[in-house]
Amino acid sequence: MNHLVLDNITMRFGGLSAVSDLSFSTEKNKITALIGPNGAGKTTTFNLISGLITPTYGKVSLDNQDISALEPYQVCKIGIGRTFQTPHIFPNLTALENVMIGSQLQTSTGFLSCGFKLSKTRSDENNIIDNAFEELKFLNLDQYSLQKAGTLPLGQQRLLEIARALATKPKILLLDEPAAGLTQSELGKLREHLIQIQQRNISILLVEHNMRFVFKTVEYVVVMNFGKKLAEGKPDEISTNENVIAAYLGKSPKVDHANA
Repeated sequence: MNHLVLDNITMRFGGLSAVSDLSFSTEKNKITALIGPNGAGKTTTFNLISGLITPTYGKVSLDNQDISALEPYQVCKIGIGRTFQTPHIFPNLTALENVMIGSQLQTSTGFLSCGFKLSKTRSDENNIIDNAFEELKFLNLDQYSLQKAGTLPLGQQRLLEIARALATKPKILLLDEPAAGLTQSELGKLREHLIQIQQRNISILLVEHNMRFVFKTVEYVVVMNFGKKLAEGKPDEISTNENVIAAYLGKSPKVDHANA
């Protein structure tokens, strides 16, 4: 079943087309990769999906709802969570406080309730804390809950950003290079976490340059080059696609299943 659908999306900056007539879809509760060389348009595509920019033309939809012109907070509220290439955390807040920010979208407390500290507000505050802690625990970060986020190693910061995105209760999670800079041990743990997220009936679309990680983790791959779709298919199909090899991989990747 199609879940997230991009229909002939084009994004022009002046006379330059960063993304051109791009169409693809993801299936519900599947892990999909969007790959391609630097400058292929992957992050621009993520920005289009998450509402940071509006396409010049074309349509982005989630579960048949057009989200092309929505603001980022609206896109997030209807079910699209996102991380970034460089973790966007609040370094001077604790890990728990960072994730609590994501939980705020799940409250319905109005201005008056906040101002007068009504029981509804206190209940929402407790729910936010509980939800944030559960997401930290889910990603084995609960031991860092009271630690300043800026003091955490890169691997934990990446997981912290994923925890915050999960706290928004997404239908689909966009992960921008989640494996960048991680050790082999951290990569294995990240793969386990992604599978656990999928088991929560959350779809995943990830941009990633680590091909061994991609081909062992995802179920479907979309390849971009020069802002256009070059190919799409299952990992084994993409890994042997001559156009992909020539444009991006350089040579056919050999997945080391023991060390990937």
